[in-house]
Amino acid sequence: MASLSLCEDSYRSWRELAISSYCEQLSLMQRLRHEVVLLHGKVLCH
Repeated sequence: MASLSLCEDSYRSWRELAISSYCEQLSLMQRLRHEVVLLHGKVLCH
């Protein structure tokens, strides 16, 4: 029974880690896209 709870705990922590890293990557991509859009806007405006 203890091993089962341990497995559940490790799975839960792994899932939280994966979700947090995915969210970080998503925000990073959005930030990159935003900078690229700003760069293109500067190029287009000049």
